[in-house]
Amino acid sequence: FFFFFKQKTAYEMLRSLVGSEMCIRDRLLLVSFFCASLVTIQSNPLKQLYTLEEPDQVERAMFTPDDKHIITTNVLNVISVWNVSTKTLVGTMHNQRSIEDLAISPDGKYIVTGDNNDTLKIWSLADMKVVREYLNAHKDELISVAFTPDSNIIVSGGGDLDRNIRYWDIQNDRYINQIYQAHRLNVGVLSISKDGKYLASGSNDKTIKLWNFATSELIHHFKDAHNCNVESLIFTSDSKYLISGGYQSEFKVWDVEYERLAFSLKDPNKNSLKSLLLTPDNKFLIAFRQRASVSIWNLQNQELVFTQEIIYDRDLAGAGISSDGKYLVTGSSDNLVRVWSLQLDGVSLSKENKFKVMPQELEAMEDELEKLQEK
Repeated sequence: FFFFFKQKTAYEMLRSLVGSEMCIRDRLLLVSFFCASLVTIQSNPLKQLYTLEEPDQVERAMFTPDDKHIITTNVLNVISVWNVSTKTLVGTMHNQRSIEDLAISPDGKYIVTGDNNDTLKIWSLADMKVVREYLNAHKDELISVAFTPDSNIIVSGGGDLDRNIRYWDIQNDRYINQIYQAHRLNVGVLSISKDGKYLASGSNDKTIKLWNFATSELIHHFKDAHNCNVESLIFTSDSKYLISGGYQSEFKVWDVEYERLAFSLKDPNKNSLKSLLLTPDNKFLIAFRQRASVSIWNLQNQELVFTQEIIYDRDLAGAGISSDGKYLVTGSSDNLVRVWSLQLDGVSLSKENKFKVMPQELEAMEDELEKLQEK
C-alpha cells in the first residue's frame, strides 16, 4: 500500500480517490487516514526571530564567519554591517556602481566586491573602507568572486565579453594568474574547495568546470550540467562533493574524485533560485527562491524533508547561514532583513509517511472532504 503511494503528495492521492468508483464511506475512511497521518510530518523548522530594516530593497544577506555580524547590500549599492547581539547597525560602506557579487574572507577581515564597472574592491571590515581597488579588473562587468580558505587569494570571473577567471594576491597587492576564456559565456559563479585544491566555475552556457586551483589546469568539464544558467556552486566541507543549482528547479551533487554525477534533487518550488545553502555538517541542503519559497533536503537519504511555497509575502533576494547551522538570514524587496532560527535535529519523514503536504494542499483536502460529506 505505502509502496504504491509513497511518491505522491497527499492531495494527489486524495484526488485520485475522489475520481474512483469507491463508495463514499470508503473514501471518507481513507481521508480520515490521511488526516491522521499528517501529525507525523515534520513541523516548520524555521522560526522568525527578528528583523532589521534597510533604507531600500535588500539584495543579499550573510553572516560573518564568527557569526557576530550580518553583512547586507541593497539596491542603492550600500554595504551594511549589523551587530547580531545588539541588533543594531554598526556602519555602512558605499559603492559607486551596482554590486554584482560579494564574498567575505574566511578570517573575517575583508569583504570583496565585483561590480558592473569592471572593478574589484577589497574592503576592511574593521575600518569600513576600501583598502585595495583594481580598476578594469576584467574587460566586462565583474560578476563573481571567491576567497581561498587562507584568505590570501581572490578569484574573480568576468561577463560575456570577458569570460576569464583571474587570481589576485591580496597580501602582495597584485594580479598573479588567469584562466583565459574559461567558458563560452560569462563566469557566473565561482567556488573554491575547503582544502584549497579545487576551483569550480559555472556559467550561463549551462556547464560546470572543475579546475586544479594551484596549476589552473582543467580537471573535468561537466557539459550540459544543467538545462539552464548555473547559478550556485557549493563544495562540501570535506571537499569530496560539489553541489550545483541552476536557474530552474533541479540541483545536482557531483562526486569530485570520480568526476561524475552522484545524484539529483528536484525542487517542488519553480521560481528562480536566489540562494543555495549547505549546513556545516553537510547533512542538509536549503534552497531559497525569489517568491520567498524554501525547500530543505536531507542529503544522506536524498529526501525532501520540508517545503513551503511562501514564507512571507515579498520577493526574496538572498540568504545566508550561520557557521553553526543554527540560524539563517534573508533579505527581501520589502527592505527587511529577517533572522531565523533553524531547527533540523531529527528532521526526517518516516518511510510510512512520505507525504509532502503544503498549506494549500491541506485547504484543498478539507474542501474535497466537505464535498464528499455533502454527497
